[in-house]
Amino acid sequence: MKLQSAILRSLPPAAIPNGTPIMVGGSSTKTAGFDPSTGTVTLADAVAASSVSFRISPAAPSRLARSWNQWPNNLNNNLLVDDLGFYIWKFTTVLSDSTIRYPSMRIVDSSDAGSQYIGWAYDRSENYFDMTQSSDHTNAQFQSNPTRYYDTAFCFDERGDTFGEGNSGDITAGSGHISNWSSACFFSNQPGSGATTYTGGYDGGSYASRFASLSSDGTVANTNSNRVQNPDLVASIAAPASALSSTNKATVYLSYYDAVLNSVMLRTGSVGPTKTIGGALGEKGTSDSAPWDTAGAITIAGPSSTKAHAGQYSAIALDPVDRTTLVAVWYESSTRTLWYSYNTKPTDSTEASQWQAHAVSIDSNFAGWNCDVTVDKAEKVHIAYYRSSTGDLCYAYLSNYSSTSPTVVTVDSYLSVGQYLRIGTLYDGTNYVPSISYYSGTFASTSASVKLAYRADFSTLRDGATNDQFTGAWEVQTLPCSNTPKAYNVGLGYKDFGSGTMSSVLGYATDTTLEYAYKK
Repeated sequence: MKLQSAILRSLPPAAIPNGTPIMVGGSSTKTAGFDPSTGTVTLADAVAASSVSFRISPAAPSRLARSWNQWPNNLNNNLLVDDLGFYIWKFTTVLSDSTIRYPSMRIVDSSDAGSQYIGWAYDRSENYFDMTQSSDHTNAQFQSNPTRYYDTAFCFDERGDTFGEGNSGDITAGSGHISNWSSACFFSNQPGSGATTYTGGYDGGSYASRFASLSSDGTVANTNSNRVQNPDLVASIAAPASALSSTNKATVYLSYYDAVLNSVMLRTGSVGPTKTIGGALGEKGTSDSAPWDTAGAITIAGPSSTKAHAGQYSAIALDPVDRTTLVAVWYESSTRTLWYSYNTKPTDSTEASQWQAHAVSIDSNFAGWNCDVTVDKAEKVHIAYYRSSTGDLCYAYLSNYSSTSPTVVTVDSYLSVGQYLRIGTLYDGTNYVPSISYYSGTFASTSASVKLAYRADFSTLRDGATNDQFTGAWEVQTLPCSNTPKAYNVGLGYKDFGSGTMSSVLGYATDTTLEYAYKK
C-alpha cells in the first residue's frame, strides 16, 4: 500500500528507513519504502483506513525516538508537534480529454433529489458546451459554436434538476448586427433542438435561451467576446417534494460581471414543468433593437452606484433557511475592495436598491480576486477570497446575513495561494465547518497545485497562517494528484460514498482528464 502527502517532500531523505515500525490507524505494520521526491510512503501491509495517524515506534533508531512529524520543514510549517495525519484521497476520472476548459462542479445534497449527484458544466474542444442533464445525471453536449466558450456556471435545484450558463465568443468581424454574433446562453435540464447544430449560440433552441448578446447595442464598438465573466448560478424551488407546476417552479439566479457595462449584474428566471425559461433569463431574440440589457436585469454594482462599484469577480448564495434571501460578494476594481451585500427580495426589481444600501466592505488592498460565498443552515455567512497584494487565501465570517461586522483571517499564505476557489460548509455535529478548495499559482503546471483548507480550531476564529507559518487553526492539504490540474475553478461539494460519512469532493480539469477527488 502506498500513501502520498505533499508535505513529506520537505522531510530528510532518510526520515523513514525501511522496516520502521509504524501505526496506521489502529493497525501495526512497517514501512517498506519512502520516496522523498514524490512524498510516497510504501507500507509492508495493506490497511484499510481513511484518516491515517502515524507514530514512529520508540524501538526505531535513536534519531527517530521522537515522532518524526515534529521536525520543522523550515518553510511554512515549524509547528508539527502532534501526529501527522495522512488522508487517503480517491481519484475518479469523469472524462479522458485534454481539451476541457472552464469546468464548474456542483453536488446536489437534498433528500428531495432522491440521491446525491455530482454535476458539471465545461467547455470541450473549444467548440462544445457540455453539461450534466437532469434525466440520468450524465454529461451531454448542450451546444456548439465555431469559437471557444469562456466562463461557465452550473447548479442544481433541490430536486436534482440542472441548470447551466455558457457563452461562446464568436463574433462575425465587422458585421455590426447582433444576429451575426453568438450570445450568452442559459441552459435548462436537457439538450434541446440546438444542441448538435454548429451555430447554437446564434440560433438558440429548446431548453436554452439567448439571454444576452455580446454587444450592448448592436454595434461593434460596444462588443466584447468575453462579455459575461465569472458567472455564478444558484437555484431553488418552493416545494421540492411536490411536482413542478405553474405555481411551483424553480427560481434560478445568475450573477456575473458585464465587461461591456462594467457592472455586476443579476438575472433571475423561472423554469416550470415544460422546462420553458422565463424572466430575465428567458429568450431575448436576435433583433438589433432587442432590449438586451434592460429586460429584467438588475444591477448589483455599476458605474453609477451610490456606494460600491464593480469589478471582474463576483459570487452569490441563497439563505438555505428562508430560500429567498440572496447574498453576494464582489470585487470593486477602482478601490481594490471586496464588498458583501444581501437582498431579501432579489427577484423584485423595485428592491434593487437593497444591494447598495446593505453593502459592507470586507477587505481592501487588492482583496477579492476569485471570491466565493455560502450561507450555512444556521444562517452564518462564510466568504473566501484571494488577496492578490499578498498572495494569500483569506476567509471572512459574518454572524448573520445582515451583519455589518465581518471577521477576517488569513488561511494560507505561503507563496501565492488562493486562486480559482470555492467555499462550502459541512456540519460535524457541533459546528458548520467551512472548507475551501483552491489553486496554488506558485505550483501552476505541477501536480501539487490543488489544495483544500478547512477550519480546525473553533475556540476562536484566528489566522491559519501568520508570516507564512501555519498556526494549526486551519488544516491545509495538497492533493496528491497524478495528473496536472489546469488553472480553472476547483469545484467543491460533499458526498457520502457509502461509508455513512460525508466526504469533501474537489472537481477540476487536468492536462489529460476531467476528474474529481474525495477524501476517504
